[in-house]
Amino acid sequence: MLGFSQASGANLSRSLPERNPYATHQWCTSCDLVSAEGDPKPITAFKNWIGFDWYTYQCTFTSPLWEYLEDDDVPIETVSGIPYRKEWLRSTILRPKLSGKNQQIPGGSFVIEGTDQPIGQTTTVLLTETRYELQWVEVPLTRALRGNIRRGLGKINLTDIEIETGDKWFAGTVLFEDVEITPRRSARGDLTSDIKFIFRRKGRGTGPTGAEIDVTWNMLPRANRQFVSVHVAGDPTQKPYQNFEFRNLFRFQEEIS
Repeated sequence: MLGFSQASGANLSRSLPERNPYATHQWCTSCDLVSAEGDPKPITAFKNWIGFDWYTYQCTFTSPLWEYLEDDDVPIETVSGIPYRKEWLRSTILRPKLSGKNQQIPGGSFVIEGTDQPIGQTTTVLLTETRYELQWVEVPLTRALRGNIRRGLGKINLTDIEIETGDKWFAGTVLFEDVEITPRRSARGDLTSDIKFIFRRKGRGTGPTGAEIDVTWNMLPRANRQFVSVHVAGDPTQKPYQNFEFRNLFRFQEEIS
């Protein structure tokens, strides 16, 4: 009646709450005992419910801000041979906030990728950024999931990913900046968490050929206001930001890096 969520292997399994047959956008979020007669006894069909010889429960149906989907209705995509269920498409709330950021870094720390040419004091370029709050509701916070979140913090997306259908986040353009975890009890009484991911996505700018590009976090602007890929001076293998497969933020099996 109230639904529940639990880890099942690498994936999340959700049993959906009861849907209002008369208003299909509403789902059962609470059931309260309002009257009863006789001796109390457990109801085996429902966890944490008490039955009697005769009883009445009042069920409340509300309209959540997120989309409910059955497990089998969540798309699966395979990346580098690993199947990922797109959990970010259900039971999530996405809140974008657009802003402008001045891009300027002191010179001497980085060189242009593929060369030994150091970048001096970078020019100031106003670049659009989008800050996303992605809230994932009623999630069992397992040790494996917690480990993936910890490893992903402060890193950028390794591969392209569509967090919203039709809006692709291109590799390297999004930074996993922060996370907020709020413990909660589900309507069924299970201990779960609401996980709020904070992402920052770079906007578009001018690339080294003069064409407009999707700017990554491992790019800096030159004096001509064109963005180029860079690495740490003296070590071409070290970039300003490391990569992480963001799909593992929604997977209940530890990412091995």
